[in-house]
Amino acid sequence: MTSRRKAVAVNLRIRPEMKRALELAAAKECRSQTSLLEWLLTRHCETLGIDIAGLADPSSDADSPVAGPSKKRSPRNAMPES
Repeated sequence: MTSRRKAVAVNLRIRPEMKRALELAAAKECRSQTSLLEWLLTRHCETLGIDIAGLADPSSDADSPVAGPSKKRSPRNAMPES
Protein backbone atom coordinates (compact mmCIF):
# COMPACT_ATOMS: atom_id res chain seq x y z
CA MET A 1 0.00 0.00 0.00
CA THR A 2 1.35 3.41 -0.93
CA SER A 3 1.36 5.98 1.84
CA ARG A 4 0.29 9.50 0.98
CA ARG A 5 2.74 12.15 2.19
CA LYS A 6 1.65 15.57 3.32
CA ALA A 7 1.79 18.06 0.48
CA VAL A 8 3.94 21.16 0.72
CA ALA A 9 3.09 24.59 -0.64
CA VAL A 10 5.15 25.95 -3.53
CA ASN A 11 4.95 29.57 -4.61
CA LEU A 12 6.22 30.51 -8.03
CA ARG A 13 5.95 33.39 -10.41
CA ILE A 14 5.17 32.74 -14.06
CA ARG A 15 4.15 34.88 -16.99
CA PRO A 16 0.39 35.41 -17.35
CA GLU A 17 0.28 33.48 -20.62
CA MET A 18 1.93 30.48 -18.94
CA LYS A 19 -0.67 30.60 -16.16
CA ARG A 20 -3.46 30.66 -18.75
CA ALA A 21 -1.82 27.77 -20.64
CA LEU A 22 -1.70 25.81 -17.37
CA GLU A 23 -5.39 26.48 -16.78
CA LEU A 24 -6.35 25.41 -20.31
CA ALA A 25 -4.13 22.33 -20.37
CA ALA A 26 -5.38 21.18 -16.96
CA ALA A 27 -9.00 21.62 -18.08
CA LYS A 28 -8.39 19.64 -21.30
CA GLU A 29 -6.78 16.83 -19.30
CA CYS A 30 -9.58 16.93 -16.66
CA ARG A 31 -6.92 17.48 -14.00
CA SER A 32 -6.27 20.08 -11.38
CA GLN A 33 -3.43 22.48 -12.10
CA THR A 34 -1.42 20.85 -9.30
CA SER A 35 -2.03 17.39 -10.71
CA LEU A 36 -0.95 18.50 -14.17
CA LEU A 37 2.25 20.12 -12.86
CA GLU A 38 3.10 17.01 -10.82
CA TRP A 39 2.50 14.78 -13.84
CA LEU A 40 4.62 16.95 -16.13
CA LEU A 41 7.44 17.18 -13.59
CA THR A 42 7.35 13.43 -13.01
CA ARG A 43 7.66 12.74 -16.75
CA HIS A 44 10.48 15.27 -17.09
CA CYS A 45 12.38 13.76 -14.16
CA GLU A 46 11.99 10.31 -15.71
CA THR A 47 13.65 11.54 -18.91
CA LEU A 48 16.51 12.98 -16.84
CA GLY A 49 16.91 9.80 -14.80
CA ILE A 50 15.86 11.46 -11.53
CA ASP A 51 14.30 8.97 -9.11
CA ILE A 52 11.53 10.93 -7.41
CA ALA A 53 10.82 8.12 -4.93
CA GLY A 54 14.38 8.49 -3.63
CA LEU A 55 13.84 12.18 -2.90
CA ALA A 56 11.25 11.73 -0.15
CA ASP A 57 13.80 12.50 2.60
CA PRO A 58 16.12 15.34 1.47
CA SER A 59 18.53 14.67 4.35
CA SER A 60 19.26 11.19 2.95
CA ASP A 61 20.98 12.49 -0.21
CA ALA A 62 24.09 14.53 0.58
CA ASP A 63 24.88 14.89 -3.15
CA SER A 64 21.57 16.59 -3.84
CA PRO A 65 21.93 20.08 -5.33
CA VAL A 66 19.52 21.41 -2.71
CA ALA A 67 21.28 19.72 0.21
CA GLY A 68 24.61 21.46 -0.23
CA PRO A 69 25.73 24.73 1.31
CA SER A 70 24.08 27.78 -0.12
CA LYS A 71 26.19 30.31 -1.96
CA LYS A 72 26.07 33.83 -0.62
CA ARG A 73 24.75 36.33 -3.12
CA SER A 74 25.05 40.04 -2.92
CA PRO A 75 21.84 42.08 -3.00
CA ARG A 76 20.75 43.13 -6.48
CA ASN A 77 21.00 46.82 -5.80
CA ALA A 78 24.21 46.72 -3.77
CA MET A 79 26.82 49.21 -4.84
CA PRO A 80 30.29 47.74 -5.41
CA GLU A 81 32.83 48.75 -2.80
CA SER A 82 35.54 51.08 -4.07
